[in-house]
Amino acid sequence: MRNLMTSIRRTCLATLGGLLVCTFAIVSSPISPVGATPSDSVAGVAIVIEGQGYGHGRGMSQYGAYGWATGSYGGEAKDWTWILDHYYGGTQNAVTAADKRMTVSLSAYDGLQTAVISSDRTASVVLTGGPVIVGTYGSLVAREISSKGVQSTYTYRVYGSSKITCPSASDPLSAESGWTVLGEGTAKYGKPIVTFSVPDGDVPTTAPASLLGVCGSTGDVVHYRGTIFAANGSVGENRTVNDVPLEQYLRGVVPRESLASWGDTAGGLGINALRAQAVAARSYSLAQGRYTYAKTCDTQSCQVYGGAAARNTAKGTLAIREDSRTDRAIVDTALTIRVRPDKPTVPVVTEFSSSNGARNAGVYFPAVDDPGDSTDDNPHAQWTRVVSLSNLATRLGLSTITKVEMILGTQPNVTPAWDVSIKFYNGQQSVTKTGAWLADAYTLNSKSVNVRLVKSDFVSADDFVFIGDSVGESIAGQSVVGSGEFPELLTNMFSSASYFALSNRCTVGICPSGVADGLSVADALTGSPDFALVELGYNDSQSTLGTEIDQVMTSLVAKGIRSVGWVTMSERRTTNGIANYAAGNAALRAAKLRWPQLTIFDWDAASIGGSRNRWFVKDDNVHLTTSGQAEFAIWLRDRVIELAGGTPSTPRWEAEVSPGANLRIPILGESGVPVTGVSAVSLNITAFDANALGFITVWPCGSTQPSTANVYFSGPQAVTGEVLAAIDTTGKVCIASSTPAHISVDVNGYFTAGFRLTSLQRVVDTRANSSQGLREVSKVKLTSKVPLRVKMTDLAVAGVPATGVGAVVLNITAMNAASNGYITAYNCGKRPKVWNLSFSEDIPASTMAIVPVKASTGEICIYSSGETDVLVDVMGWFAPADFGIMQPQRLIDTRTAQPQGVVPVSKAMIGGDKKLKINLTKLSALGLPATGVAGVLVTVTVESPAADGALMIYPCGVHPKLADFNYFASQKIGTTVLVPVHQTTGRICVYSSALTDVVVDIAGWIANGKGFTSLSPVMISDTSKGIGAVPGR
Repeated sequence: MRNLMTSIRRTCLATLGGLLVCTFAIVSSPISPVGATPSDSVAGVAIVIEGQGYGHGRGMSQYGAYGWATGSYGGEAKDWTWILDHYYGGTQNAVTAADKRMTVSLSAYDGLQTAVISSDRTASVVLTGGPVIVGTYGSLVAREISSKGVQSTYTYRVYGSSKITCPSASDPLSAESGWTVLGEGTAKYGKPIVTFSVPDGDVPTTAPASLLGVCGSTGDVVHYRGTIFAANGSVGENRTVNDVPLEQYLRGVVPRESLASWGDTAGGLGINALRAQAVAARSYSLAQGRYTYAKTCDTQSCQVYGGAAARNTAKGTLAIREDSRTDRAIVDTALTIRVRPDKPTVPVVTEFSSSNGARNAGVYFPAVDDPGDSTDDNPHAQWTRVVSLSNLATRLGLSTITKVEMILGTQPNVTPAWDVSIKFYNGQQSVTKTGAWLADAYTLNSKSVNVRLVKSDFVSADDFVFIGDSVGESIAGQSVVGSGEFPELLTNMFSSASYFALSNRCTVGICPSGVADGLSVADALTGSPDFALVELGYNDSQSTLGTEIDQVMTSLVAKGIRSVGWVTMSERRTTNGIANYAAGNAALRAAKLRWPQLTIFDWDAASIGGSRNRWFVKDDNVHLTTSGQAEFAIWLRDRVIELAGGTPSTPRWEAEVSPGANLRIPILGESGVPVTGVSAVSLNITAFDANALGFITVWPCGSTQPSTANVYFSGPQAVTGEVLAAIDTTGKVCIASSTPAHISVDVNGYFTAGFRLTSLQRVVDTRANSSQGLREVSKVKLTSKVPLRVKMTDLAVAGVPATGVGAVVLNITAMNAASNGYITAYNCGKRPKVWNLSFSEDIPASTMAIVPVKASTGEICIYSSGETDVLVDVMGWFAPADFGIMQPQRLIDTRTAQPQGVVPVSKAMIGGDKKLKINLTKLSALGLPATGVAGVLVTVTVESPAADGALMIYPCGVHPKLADFNYFASQKIGTTVLVPVHQTTGRICVYSSALTDVVVDIAGWIANGKGFTSLSPVMISDTSKGIGAVPGR
């Protein structure tokens, strides 16, 4: 994968014990060290590939089936029929005939003689065109003796022996050695020529040891149910084929394709994954017709088939390959296959692969999201590789790579992430390759990849040293130290970089023979290294590690090293429930107090979390998988930059959200949101850089994508909207865009109670050419003459009850407007002189609104100042006690020609250093208490801004870095925001980056203790900067 041998400088250091320790530093030529210059700061240094899944991604994920069956993905456990319905949409269960058989080409014997043994010496022979020979044979061999070329007839001679042996192809089968010629068989290509059998070979209860065993080229043996025959293909190729009853064939498939142990997991629920596998394997096999001589093969090119048992030699110990748990799954689903309703007897090609990642590829079945695949037990759900930039450039015919661009596919019914192309640039020169090409070039798990270029974003004239043990060696390079992922990522970062990583290295003390301890390496350093990174401690007594750290630090500081970074150990490995390396990490933290030169890099914290299980070798919990090595190296790169005084800029991707390429953003457990107990989150969503009119739709990922819109945009201008997004068992929020656009998402709060989510449903649609919503209305545009009255309670389909509703959470959209105007939604009392949404002629606009309902009727009224169609979608509701209902009021208004709001302000535009502070503690007349308010619902609007800019409304205090929305010069635009209130001062602040008038209306409030928790806004996704989820993944 990496070709760095011509760019390695070796340094050999004598240790105190007389050992010779050799290290390698990346340099620009074999004789001179790297010269890192400021001009190198934009050069590429490595390629990071992030992928999902293992295999082709079509149909069922085997790990996904396990996740669904056991509920280990974090949701409800599903049975095998549900799993099959999920993955194979448009198909249904059916029953096939009981007499079906499979013929399987046994690929390990391609081109060989067909040789079998019978441990019971009961093997028989059928010669095509000749007799049935029944005897007490322990061994039988069929060898081709004549052929007539392509698509011809072929003749085999058969030899028998009472001995149980596996002769090689060159062994003479003579009478002297105990062999007898039994006859010859002749047949056309594609037909059995010689068939071997034993009594009861088709009987399910026959012991594997009594079945025919097929001899391999090394004398190994695999026992198969059914019969074995020799045949030739159309071009004369020699083939050995197993003819076996269908249900017995599956006994050799299911435990090879899925883990039989799954049947015992989650209290036995895992058996449903094995049942689903049995049905998929049965249907898939019956739909095959691969060869003239056999229906299918025994490798992953078809589906893996291992027979009943195996042994290393003809008389070796028998290893059973069938399993009682998979046998049970086969019996439980006996003869069940998948068919399409219009072809009820034709088995469907039910493809499956190990893992699909977040969403399967689609193609032959409807593409589906696959939360089940995210089970922590799946090592392939997401994976990472670091690839040599120079090696890849050479493969592409480029001298270097300066930019990488991802291109998502547009094939119908194909998930874009499974149909990617990658455009690699060297300046203006470019080469485009498919994900499949990259997967083949680097033996990747799948073609569903995201590729990003790591650039030289930090350079230093200093020298760097890395000292590590086996964990460090796994990223520094095992066969050649300095050739691993870590040196690749640090290419050209330092004037010189030396790597001293070796398995079994201890910090101080007696290491295995030939392995110098960390102190010896430190003592032997020469020159004037500036920074050192140490990854040691796993091979030491944890009780003495503190003293050993002091000894190594003393040595490194004496060498003139200015800063030492020391990596904590993973505490995943435990003994009797106690973390093996917790004491050592505590000693390291204590050492920090003694050594100002010491910086601790907490790998233990960075690698905590179920999804990171796949970074660690199973049941080892210290050493890293290939993905774990890449992730560790990437993480360490940023830490090294910090150690040397820089600021990491983690390499990122860039991809737009587009139809079919949705965002699937993890919410639970991220950015301050709890792992459980969350019903909804407050999101600020911005769309930008679009080339056309479009809209954003937000929904919980476990539900079907609705047809409704949350935020409309009209082109490249940034448009922002507040969304209360429901959270379901997937813990993810999905975001779709009707046209390609970049999207950024900030999370600023969450609900654990109070907010009752509903299924997102359209309640009102006044458009003449559209279907009615849940409430039938006149198909005419709203005007300023009469408001639209809509009953919002008793919407059983949406989940809004008939009683006990204080306010509803809506998404209100104006479309086809004949003029500019605004919309006000209220409880059908006196219409407030405020608005929820302003709109412009012919430009769709939408907003989230929490609207109190009329207590006696459950109605709301919708008023429009201009002629427009109106769409109303319900997202949830609050009980009266959970949302502070008040008459909407204008809080502040800076416009000189307009009256003051309830909070007087200077009648002048705000902007830059000038911000508004709004005291909410003296609004009791509006029904807002002076204390105990968690947040207020406000609509904030800018009008006549002097320049492009951004507006923020926030609890006064620390100025947030993220805007509530962006605006353009002279634009009138606004949004509804649930704003946290400063808990000490009771104030909220309004900041604008450019001069503008600002109008703020208040529509309600939420008290402390009612389930709403505010967060300092955190960006969780930005597709233009490669932050967060990748579209289409």
